[in-house]
Amino acid sequence: MAVKKYEILGIPVSKEIYEKYTSQRYSMNGESWNFFSVKEVGTSAEIAEIEPELANAARDVLNQIKQEVFTEIGRSDKYVAKRHADFKGYISEAKEIYEKCLKKLEEIESRYQRESQEAKNEKAEHKADPLRTNIAEMRLNLAEENHRLGIRDTKTAMNDALAEVRNALEAHLQSFYTASPDKVDRAALDLMQSGLLTGDEVENMAERYRDNVTMLRYIGKYAKENEGTGSGKDKKLTILAYKLKTENLIRGGAEMKVFDDFLNIIKKAATNDSLTATNYSKTMEQFHEQSLSAFDAMPAQPFSGAMN
Repeated sequence: MAVKKYEILGIPVSKEIYEKYTSQRYSMNGESWNFFSVKEVGTSAEIAEIEPELANAARDVLNQIKQEVFTEIGRSDKYVAKRHADFKGYISEAKEIYEKCLKKLEEIESRYQRESQEAKNEKAEHKADPLRTNIAEMRLNLAEENHRLGIRDTKTAMNDALAEVRNALEAHLQSFYTASPDKVDRAALDLMQSGLLTGDEVENMAERYRDNVTMLRYIGKYAKENEGTGSGKDKKLTILAYKLKTENLIRGGAEMKVFDDFLNIIKKAATNDSLTATNYSKTMEQFHEQSLSAFDAMPAQPFSGAMN
């Protein structure tokens, strides 16, 4: 019997989280009473051409629900246990899942070629014997069905595993990019407010607090307020202000785009066709390296070995 899967707005969740959010009701457009289910909010978000105001309100509610769901997921033992020391770990885990899937697909294809050829040989050898011919035909049909189901089940298992990794990454990002008062370094803030820091020193400070989104937001704000191109301004602060824009330090959208682009390549490369798989293998390696480099270039990230 297949295990039932639970989702909220396309996010795989536990039965407990699913039941919690499907039982709740939400308000839209600022009503004081809650009436709409998650499904109804989702439907309302899709009617932009008919009711644009309602659709916008529904999308706001959906974003709120998604953030709450990911916060709950991030707190669960299941995803804490799956959390990598840095975001690159999720890329490498996805690649490992792909490689296991590809190996399984190769085994399925090899078995199919062997069994189907044996059935064809038997059919040709006993073409004068209707009974043996029918048995050979049945064996060939069984080989084809096992081949089809094997490929389907292997790809489904891969996609489910990748969805779990994606979910764990998004939960990690949600946790990492949430500002927290206990991450504020008052001494560093006092130093910035003193006006004594050079652009190089502020840049070094941003590198030092690379695993602290709360402090990076402060540093980005300082850089923005003090940027400029005149002789009395430090150009490095202009560059730093751009890197540490607020939109770069919330939710981890850039990281998710890198990860999703990598998943798209994986899903195209995961095939039982040996020629296609070979052609994609080089592309896969290139995308893997590019994805790791892209994560390295992010202005904020957890230090390797430090759990956030």
